[in-house]
Amino acid sequence: MSDKVQCCYCGRELTLQGQTNHQARCPLNPDMAQRLKSFVQRYHEVHGRITSADYRSSDERKAEKLPDDTSIYNVFSAWRDFVEWCGVDYVRKHQRMTKSEYNERENMARIDAMLAQGRIDYESAYDFRAMPACRRYTERYIDLDTGQVHERMVTVLR
Repeated sequence: MSDKVQCCYCGRELTLQGQTNHQARCPLNPDMAQRLKSFVQRYHEVHGRITSADYRSSDERKAEKLPDDTSIYNVFSAWRDFVEWCGVDYVRKHQRMTKSEYNERENMARIDAMLAQGRIDYESAYDFRAMPACRRYTERYIDLDTGQVHERMVTVLR
């Protein structure tokens, strides 16, 4: 029969063999806590919200060797508690969002900023002034398979 010990950060009961591994990856370990908070804040800035599925499937999280969502649920018991502990406003993902949780204007502003940055990157990658173009414009189109609206640069050559 193995001896049981408690994690000095979260108080979880562990076996003596699992103690070292758990304490290194415990979400309440100060070093790990800082890494978790910075990851969640960065992800939230880019995507507007983070769900447990987003966190679980993130390649960046895996590369940084952050604990999986099971460890987080063991400590916080609710995803909302974890996200708010990280200093980020919790936003539900499903369709029944209240107006206080979902701000259409902010999301559209974020999308417009991403499109503008993409346009700048695209134009800086190609020197259109050297091309004998008749005209150049941006065109919006709807992908009939997905129903999404996309933008593309159109250049009509002579």
